[in-house]
Amino acid sequence: MINTQLFPLIPLPYYKNCHMKHLLLLTLFIILTISCNKDEIGLNEKNITTADLIGCWNHDYEIQTNNKETTYLMTKCEAKDFPNSWFRYSLIFEGNDKGSELLLAQNDAHSYSEIIWSLSGNRLTIDGTFQQVEYNVEVISEESIILTTN
Repeated sequence: MINTQLFPLIPLPYYKNCHMKHLLLLTLFIILTISCNKDEIGLNEKNITTADLIGCWNHDYEIQTNNKETTYLMTKCEAKDFPNSWFRYSLIFEGNDKGSELLLAQNDAHSYSEIIWSLSGNRLTIDGTFQQVEYNVEVISEESIILTTN
């Protein structure tokens, strides 16, 4: 019980409400603290570098939820075991601004074709055998990026 003689001008019901408000605020603070993962905060603002792209990337269309015609969710090849598929778009970026992309021919053949790539800010340009494409690159995690065409 709160000693009202120490604080005679403040009525007793105020103390009860005050403690409940503090308890509620403390509970909300704890829930927000637990639910926020600081490793995920700000990943999209990360400046991507060419070193971030070096390696093999596969189109992870099984978990992609947005437009698959203009957007590619790319995950590092070694990040997970991808299920078997008829065709999975794949990019390999090498450190000398060269690389390769897995292409699907009209006769259903799969082959890697050489590419030249460059990164300027978040704009990735891929100059391949059959096309030149520009993508906006968005970092989702250390193992996934999103490539979006205009």
